[in-house]
Amino acid sequence: MKSRLLIIIGIIILMAITFVTLGTNPILHLMLSDEHIVEAANNSEMVQIFLDMYPESEYRLVRVLDQEPAIVYEMRQENKIAFLAVGNFQGDDLTYMYQCFANDYSQRTFELLYFSPTILKNNGCF
Repeated sequence: MKSRLLIIIGIIILMAITFVTLGTNPILHLMLSDEHIVEAANNSEMVQIFLDMYPESEYRLVRVLDQEPAIVYEMRQENKIAFLAVGNFQGDDLTYMYQCFANDYSQRTFELLYFSPTILKNNGCF
């Protein structure tokens, strides 16, 4: 009887630790693993176009305000930078943001939040 009680208490403690470390939705956290995010982003047409435009670009995983995962593809060349941010991995429709900076990174040359693959192709930074 005592060992069963200890096992139950241990399971409850383990669940509490899991809840605290993984956030409010551990299933969502498991679904949004880093591999899943990179694979989903790399399979999108927008990312393929960006990678064709900037073949030497690198990517990094980031967490935004509400801890939702995102991936940023970034290309730096001299004093210019282009990046494509991909987010909203919970649904089928990924969201994108494309920005270009020149000289002073605080002054962006343009920013696209809602755009198509054609617009992306026609707005190269360099």
